[in-house]
Amino acid sequence: MKQRIPYIAPLAVMCAAFLLMLCVWPLGLIGHATYESNSAERGMTLSAPISTGVVMEGAFTPTRSHVNSISLRFNTRTDVNVVDGVLCFSLMDSDGVEIYSSEVDCTAIKNNDFEDFLLDMELAVGESYLYRVTTEGCSDGAPRLNLGSTGVGPIEQIGFGINGASVDKRPVIKLAYEDSLTLRKALVYDVTILLIALFVLLMMRQAKWDTGIMRKACVYACFVLIGTMVILLFDESAKPLVTPGNELHRNFGAPAYGYTSVNEDSGASGAFVNTDRYALNRGSYSVSVEYTASMPGCSITLIDNGLTILEEQLPSTETYLVFPFTLEKDCQDLQIILNYGGAGLFTVYSISLNPGTRFYRDTIYYAIVFLLLNALGLGLYFYQKKHPMSTATKATGVILVGVAVLSFFPYLNGSLPWADDICYHLIRIEGIKDAMRDGQFPAYIYPEGLNGYGYLNSMYPYLFLYIPAFIRLFGVSIAASYKTLIFLCHLACAFITYGSMKSIYPKRAAALAVSVLYCLCTYRFTNFYARGAVGEALAMTFFPLLLAGLYHVLTGNHKKWYLLALGMSGLLQTHILSAMLGALICVLGGIVFFTQAIRKERILAIAKAVGATVLWNLWFLVPFLYYYKNADFRLSAVDYSTYSESSLLLSDLAGIINLDRNRTLTLGLAVILCAGFALFHLLVKKREEAETFSSSYFRFLLVFGLVCVVLLLGQFSAWSFMELPVFEWFFKKLQFPWRLLGQASLFLIMAGCIGLYESTLLKKYAATIVIGLSLLSMLPITLYHEDQFMYETYTDTTSVGHQSKLIGIPKGEKTCVYPFEWRRDGLGDAMLLANCVRLSNPEAVTILNYHRTGTTSQIAYTSTEEGSQIEFPIQYFYGYQAADENGQAVDIEPSDNQVVSFHTSGDGITHTVTLKYRQPIVFLLGDLLSILGITGSVWWIRKEKRDSVLD
Repeated sequence: MKQRIPYIAPLAVMCAAFLLMLCVWPLGLIGHATYESNSAERGMTLSAPISTGVVMEGAFTPTRSHVNSISLRFNTRTDVNVVDGVLCFSLMDSDGVEIYSSEVDCTAIKNNDFEDFLLDMELAVGESYLYRVTTEGCSDGAPRLNLGSTGVGPIEQIGFGINGASVDKRPVIKLAYEDSLTLRKALVYDVTILLIALFVLLMMRQAKWDTGIMRKACVYACFVLIGTMVILLFDESAKPLVTPGNELHRNFGAPAYGYTSVNEDSGASGAFVNTDRYALNRGSYSVSVEYTASMPGCSITLIDNGLTILEEQLPSTETYLVFPFTLEKDCQDLQIILNYGGAGLFTVYSISLNPGTRFYRDTIYYAIVFLLLNALGLGLYFYQKKHPMSTATKATGVILVGVAVLSFFPYLNGSLPWADDICYHLIRIEGIKDAMRDGQFPAYIYPEGLNGYGYLNSMYPYLFLYIPAFIRLFGVSIAASYKTLIFLCHLACAFITYGSMKSIYPKRAAALAVSVLYCLCTYRFTNFYARGAVGEALAMTFFPLLLAGLYHVLTGNHKKWYLLALGMSGLLQTHILSAMLGALICVLGGIVFFTQAIRKERILAIAKAVGATVLWNLWFLVPFLYYYKNADFRLSAVDYSTYSESSLLLSDLAGIINLDRNRTLTLGLAVILCAGFALFHLLVKKREEAETFSSSYFRFLLVFGLVCVVLLLGQFSAWSFMELPVFEWFFKKLQFPWRLLGQASLFLIMAGCIGLYESTLLKKYAATIVIGLSLLSMLPITLYHEDQFMYETYTDTTSVGHQSKLIGIPKGEKTCVYPFEWRRDGLGDAMLLANCVRLSNPEAVTILNYHRTGTTSQIAYTSTEEGSQIEFPIQYFYGYQAADENGQAVDIEPSDNQVVSFHTSGDGITHTVTLKYRQPIVFLLGDLLSILGITGSVWWIRKEKRDSVLD
């Protein structure tokens, strides 16, 4: 029996814990909650005094059976202080029978606060109950009820009257019910139960009952469950987003504390107040407005991606109204606009955006990620049991994960701080998500882009944006999806850099040093957190792989040619300009190592790398090159360059400046010191010293790093070189010299760490030096900051993080999220009127209907004139096809407005033309060749490795 105790006892504890948790929820046998249904305390006014003889009656229908209390809000200090009297409250059922009564001294009623009447009784759900409020003996003043518009709620209220006359107002009321625990409230009980179970399990070890696997498994299960539940308790997704009046944008009227107002002296009709723009998932919502209007004519308008979805009047007789609306699809740019009618005073106190259920599913996503990470950890644990890893390997993995987390620190503040180009990349994520919902794969057209006119996705690499776009499909917020991509990028950068450097230079410590210093280099942080240059930041992840592949095809193991192909493919799939720089580095490397490169086996390796790079990326290159040459873009915008004007000062290269909301364009002191170590080793190295690394490639890294530094300095006269066409083309494409900071940092860090670990004088201090350089690199991280507290004030209902998850795209009126260079030349913003079908002859053509879902649009029309032109509100791109109601092809062409157009039949019959985007055959061929190329390359690489083992 004693042998069984160690196994039975932990299971018994866990079973008891789970049974208790079931009793809490869903059985509801343990614990109870108080549920409150409140009026919105917005736009309140005061009733007439409840003097002797005045009877105020209201009706409600309870939504739960056990009512703890009903509370009304009174005012006793407005005109005349209440000095005596008694307030009487009674409750009657639907038959008029009094079932509860209470009296309270009027002097005991707290001014502008709720007076609670403790019912503590069972009521019939759905039946009507009448409450009556009267007073007796008020010799001077009498209490008043706080009243609001009919929209203040709660849903239980069904009417209110004074002395038998119905009043179009509602009291500010609060109903408190006793209810079983909801799942969210039950989580607190469940966490407590699990903590007790955990304590008991830990005590078992102290009692020496069990030290085996069963107790450890139960302890681990408790930790995992508690962690998951705590994550779920952080859910803010159901909280309204309230914009106070003093934070609203206004275009007329003088600013005033706590609200914004317009009046007839400040301008004509049409003045408006609008909130921030919002990005919302499809679903049901409502907008609540607290206001006062002295004259009729004011209104509210909701615009979804350029299309008006709600327009209602704001009556001057009301002070608080709720407007429900439904989004049939995800919204990137919801605008809430309050329009001034042009007469009287219009004051807005607050605007509240309320979800029907929840705004997003972030906590569920984080809980799933937490569980998956635990599953991964268990997998690694059991794998390590069968395949033991050395302590050094484990330590390396921990350090690499740690540096990735450290690099992610600026985004661990809960919110999503803005950056220069972040809006463009967020809209790309949204566009890819919308395209996948539309059935596109690959995603070529953003169907909701440019007010539904569509925007081309093929002109900017987007492979890795599928990760956040896929997460967005499950209702996770834009902020959480985007941050997931950034963290994965940091993680990939740490491991790829380590693996690449170790492939070049076999010393583990040096590879680890390069990985840490490169991940923490200043320019990476500037790209991610200040510039928002996601493409360029992602590209920096693959430059180490490119240099490793280049090393192997030129002077190392030529059978590792695939590293070069992977590196170039990574650049092509993240940033075209970085891919151009990568190709240039490869060409220059081939020139430097020409004598080695012309050997037969290396020429073959280079050919394999080039061929694989092209084949693997045809799925992207074919549409990119086709549209680049044939889509009639405004390509002059791409050649814009301020290369010389944006050059850097030599004195700034080692600077450590405040990165908060600023672009810090510098190498950083750590990188400068790495360059110094490399030069030191080069100058003092003795010829007879044994080398563990190709000194020629070391010099290549150092020299090219220094060349990049020279090219980005103001001392380099770029204008003089731009007189030659080849340099003019290069510098115009590069646009800004500080783009070379990433390459310069990597070259110098790699060369510096090699010099540090190769130097007989420095290598014994290498570990200390690397730690010091890492601390120098981490200084900029501490300069990123947000608000120090989760909530701005104690009474706030939303955190900064909650608010930033809903801020829409674009952030402001002047934010350009769809660059003109990838629109058809001539398609300006003035053209982008949502659902606007244009006609060449309106007198001869009648539009009966227009409808669009994704990239599929349909126009029904009749025409009495042959050949009249009808324009779809869709930007023209190769791949669109049109057919009539009989399935016959309809010829389409770009109109002068650069949208899809077709010509009518003049038979007077109703015709329906359906426009769809279909992936062209040539693009499909590129997809097929890429799949075959990737499959063939995997087979070939595995074959080469197998042959190497046999040899």
